[in-house]
Amino acid sequence: MPEFINKNVGPFVSHRRTMQRHRKSNQPTSPQTMTDFHYQLTGDYVHLPVMDNLPIYMGKIGTDPEEGITMLFVLPEIKNILRTGSTFLMDGTFAAAPSFNRECQQLYVIMGITFNTGFPIAFALMSRKTARAYNALFKWLLEIEPQWTPQTIIVDFERAAMV
Repeated sequence: MPEFINKNVGPFVSHRRTMQRHRKSNQPTSPQTMTDFHYQLTGDYVHLPVMDNLPIYMGKIGTDPEEGITMLFVLPEIKNILRTGSTFLMDGTFAAAPSFNRECQQLYVIMGITFNTGFPIAFALMSRKTARAYNALFKWLLEIEPQWTPQTIIVDFERAAMV
């Protein structure tokens, strides 16, 4: 296949490699653990997890092995649905969760229903799927939005989430 060459800019492949090197030099290294990721999001790269200049990363919880580690991200512009909504959908996905050397077991998504539409509100990276881990997550959400009083919560067969 012929290589694209423009007499003014040279071969495209060399410019693409230069752009890739530059992009890589400005991005954080891939974290190996959830704690590494937490330190990135609260350290040198604290400016990255924002939406409309508001932070989306709420932090990391987990005090014992049974609770594991949970990292919570909440969309600030949609967070008010926790206060105003009455129906919530909660489900974990395993395929979309980052591995962190198999430390992260799932990405848990919390959606609120309003105007007959589901809106993702919170995303939790969880290292455990125990009742204590879910309990800690729900308590944390209540700290973030004390007026969260769901009438209906729809979950799949994950018994530990039914706390």
